[in-house]
Amino acid sequence: MTAALFDLGIRLRAADTGRIQPRLAQTPWFPAGDPIAVLVQGHRVTVHPAGGAPRHADGNDGIALLTEPYERLVNSPADAPPRWPTLIVRSSTDLDALHRLARQVPFDHPARPVGALVDWWSQRSEHPGSNAVVTAIEHCRTRWATGQPPEDENELSTWLRWLGIDAPGPTSALLAVADRLWDGERNPILERVAYPAPHAERLLDEAQQAFTDALNTTPPVAPKELDRLQKRIDKATERLTAARTRGSYDDEAAAELRDRHTDGIRWTTNDTPVTAAIGMASREGAESGWERCLMHDPIGHQRARYSGKVMHGTISTGFNDGVMSMTTTDNCRYRPGDTIALTVTGLDGTAHTTNAEVMGLAVNRAGLTIHFRPTGRRKWHDDVAAGWPVVAEPGRSGIGSPDRDLIARNYNAAGWTVDPAADIPQVRRMDMTLIGLLTIANPVGDPA
Repeated sequence: MTAALFDLGIRLRAADTGRIQPRLAQTPWFPAGDPIAVLVQGHRVTVHPAGGAPRHADGNDGIALLTEPYERLVNSPADAPPRWPTLIVRSSTDLDALHRLARQVPFDHPARPVGALVDWWSQRSEHPGSNAVVTAIEHCRTRWATGQPPEDENELSTWLRWLGIDAPGPTSALLAVADRLWDGERNPILERVAYPAPHAERLLDEAQQAFTDALNTTPPVAPKELDRLQKRIDKATERLTAARTRGSYDDEAAAELRDRHTDGIRWTTNDTPVTAAIGMASREGAESGWERCLMHDPIGHQRARYSGKVMHGTISTGFNDGVMSMTTTDNCRYRPGDTIALTVTGLDGTAHTTNAEVMGLAVNRAGLTIHFRPTGRRKWHDDVAAGWPVVAEPGRSGIGSPDRDLIARNYNAAGWTVDPAADIPQVRRMDMTLIGLLTIANPVGDPA
């Protein structure tokens, strides 16, 4: 079984039942902003806010239709996350067309500053998991599958038919599609990213309840344990304060747009090297974090097993000289040196998670044996026994959180196209076998 066959099975089931089939059991997107549907047809722009009526205009006047949500964002109070609008378009092609129209507005036109909002939407669309932009066709293809050929799913009419949406106009249809995308059971990890304050409130409530229970316990809890519980409360309080101040990653990005407006920085100004490095790290963090979060979706998790990104197995040997081994029959994309997250479930049902480095792989009669070295020191390492179930998946990181080391690498990585002192790549001709060529073309993917 491969991921491609898994996808084909979903599509065949949709064709057989005549009903749309989920690719994800949980919705990864949430209504975090004020929805605005925008339709671009040549130079004509249609803007339709949720609960309002659609308005039409051409060229510069079309961009001016977005003045109200832009001013509401940049004029929001500085002591709280700004209220930003969620853009809903047919596809990324429409977003690119809207961005081009915004850049064509003359500098002396009143609608010129509004292009900053369009540019912000364009940047947020490059961050998977962002709730600032809904590209209806791409989002639908991520969450569902129809029984029609894949090329038919590039048309919005296909999704409207399979979703059973009958709207009076194209922008009303976009709003209806967004409502369907937001409906359903929510991915709990991505929900915490979109709504950090409610999650932080729950953590604080749990910490306070644990402290209260400890005070009422007989016999009394040791003072050292009470100190630990108090530190847990303090940490949860700090987290809640930060969540209410900064909000989600979309909130932080909107606050940055508001600050640039306050400082009088034009949205067409080129990024500084530091800003560009942070932007690259943010996009890479969002991409990797989004992929990891989808692996916690029941259907996404199963597909990841067929693609080799997630493996289920059992511990074949416990920790020996700091190295643990697991045996699996799943596909494997990992290579020595990769960092992964291990979740080991003990006989009592308690799950322990730690990061680990892949040390080596070996094929045997039982399947594939993978050797890991945990990167942290945990007491439970000494208690791990053979036969315990274990799950290996890509190392975890916060979605959209720029890593300091990654920012530094991006900042210092002057490529040969911009650094005159860098070595220019040279073309080299050499003989290569077919299997070698296929390995380079698809080093860790599914067999062709």
